[in-house]
Amino acid sequence: MADAICLGELIIDFVPTVTGTDLLEAPAFKKAPGGAPGNVAVGLVRLGVKSAFMGKVGDDAFGHFLAKTLRDAGVDVSPLRFSKEARTALAFVSLRADGDRDFMFYRHPSADMLFTPEEVDGEAISKAKLLHFGSISLISEPSRSATLHAVEIAQDQGCLISYDPNLRLPLWPDAGLWHLSPGQLFLLGCWGGFWFMAGELPNSFCKRRLGSRARATPAHGGLAPALSRARSARLRSWRCSSRSAWWCRSTGSPGCGCWRSARRCTWRSARRSI
Repeated sequence: MADAICLGELIIDFVPTVTGTDLLEAPAFKKAPGGAPGNVAVGLVRLGVKSAFMGKVGDDAFGHFLAKTLRDAGVDVSPLRFSKEARTALAFVSLRADGDRDFMFYRHPSADMLFTPEEVDGEAISKAKLLHFGSISLISEPSRSATLHAVEIAQDQGCLISYDPNLRLPLWPDAGLWHLSPGQLFLLGCWGGFWFMAGELPNSFCKRRLGSRARATPAHGGLAPALSRARSARLRSWRCSSRSAWWCRSTGSPGCGCWRSARRCTWRSARRSI
């Protein structure tokens, strides 16, 4: 069984064949696997951690492509469900000259939004040490209830719970719900951290919101702050050159897209750092 369960969305990203352009001017697009929880699942495998992906995709060519991509990367996809009622989500992604992205989503609804509490693999979670999830599955029902159900199981089993806000404001009918998410380990980039802490200083936010266990909030740059109520520290992340922001997170996250650098690290050293 997997030591880490990553729960959430898998999507197909259509990425322009050239960078530094918007969706209107892009000459063509290339199909690519996407979805932040999937990124982390692959990154953890590259770090030597047995990981599994839990969620739902369409029973279509894109859904099976995503399942195969994870399977080929070493991720256990046995908790992944396939929907005949909805198709796999699509996102057209514009890569700007600075490497950041703009998104246009097709989810009306998509299969990941239809993931139900009954489809949660409680046995897999009960045998894991870590549950990681993002905010996209918290946007609408029934995936929101399914995600919170998985979190409850993980809490009852004493798992470490990791939450990546991964803010996509256009997808949220009520942005206030985005703040009501449980987690013990918060993975925050500069943009997500700004919204999540609402301008509050990290140490103040930590004392007010977090429990006694240590938390890491990766930021852009060479150092990532690790915060708990008792103390704080700054951890040096792995250095690598960025080609684009697709299929990766910041270099302080388990989902780092620069896998050559990730291979140099181990799950044991990552746990010691956190």
